[in-house]
Amino acid sequence: MSQPEVGEGATQVKDYFLNFAFPGNTQTPASVNGVQFLLPTVSALTQPTDFTSRCPGEGYRCQEDRICQCSSVLDLEHGEVAQMVLLNLGKGKGWNHPVHMHGHSFWVVKAGFSTYNDSGFLLSDNQDIDCRGSPQRGESFCNNATWADPNWSSDKGGVPGLLLSRPVRKDTVNVPTGGYVVIRIKADNPGLWAMHCHVHLHLGDGMMLMLNESFSHHPPPPPGFHTCGDFNRNSTGGG
Repeated sequence: MSQPEVGEGATQVKDYFLNFAFPGNTQTPASVNGVQFLLPTVSALTQPTDFTSRCPGEGYRCQEDRICQCSSVLDLEHGEVAQMVLLNLGKGKGWNHPVHMHGHSFWVVKAGFSTYNDSGFLLSDNQDIDCRGSPQRGESFCNNATWADPNWSSDKGGVPGLLLSRPVRKDTVNVPTGGYVVIRIKADNPGLWAMHCHVHLHLGDGMMLMLNESFSHHPPPPPGFHTCGDFNRNSTGGG
């Protein structure tokens, strides 16, 4: 059964492109949109003003042809329908990434695959996505992707072929090499939720971001709830 608020007739749909890959020239860190995730040194949910490792600016996106190291956060407004395009493209694509989301199960509404020959060898990436950046598609880090056809944007004609009636509902989906998966959620569960590749090596190496959902609706921490911060052995005299 589908949910009308994220399917046919959904309003406030907003596109987010998230590339799960290993881009780089001299190094290949695991990243999302070129951001290698750093774990916060405080409880980011209950101490948002002390959360200093958060990426600056847009946060969840690094500039093209760069690798950033910070705590990547994607802000979702309360009530919006977030249409996330999960990619595995550009310089650093490879492996199939099982992407897992905390705080939600999501609707899988489209998948785009690369082209293979009869022996299963990759011939070409899916062409629905414009990685931008380098004119050589294989050299782009794909940190700032968009639809190749601008009419596919949610504020224009929308993506053709979306399965909005009775779509599959999951909390983990495999993002194929050279392709993409489109998922939808409605931002109605306030919290700070992790979203990451479920290959532990990739997760531990930084292929993760956090969804800052409905920030204005976050409940305050309980009275007397403890705060935390960096542990500095030198400042405390060891032990």
